[in-house]
Amino acid sequence: MEYAGSTHASGACRLGSIPSTPIVLLTKLMWYCYILESLKNKILYKGHTDNLKRRFKEHNEKRGGKYTKKFAPFKLIYYETYIEKADAEQTERFYKTGYGREILKGKIKNYLK
Repeated sequence: MEYAGSTHASGACRLGSIPSTPIVLLTKLMWYCYILESLKNKILYKGHTDNLKRRFKEHNEKRGGKYTKKFAPFKLIYYETYIEKADAEQTERFYKTGYGREILKGKIKNYLK
């Protein structure tokens, strides 16, 4: 967990130190845009979720959509994290476009070798 709002005399927080004043917990949910590779046919699947571990397990247990039921099992090969759900959704949609697929290939080029 992260914290913010410490008011030491110097105005700065030291790593590993416990602030002497009350703290504000930052518990904002993270969102993920992720890329899976089918171990059956090597096709890439793009999706987004707020719980990457759970969603990956669902895909591999064939509890995802039609595509993932048909082409499981999968390997997680790439993901990006976002604070806002809309950003993860937008990235997923982008990676499904022709130009987005080219950008994604550049990001995972070493994996694809």
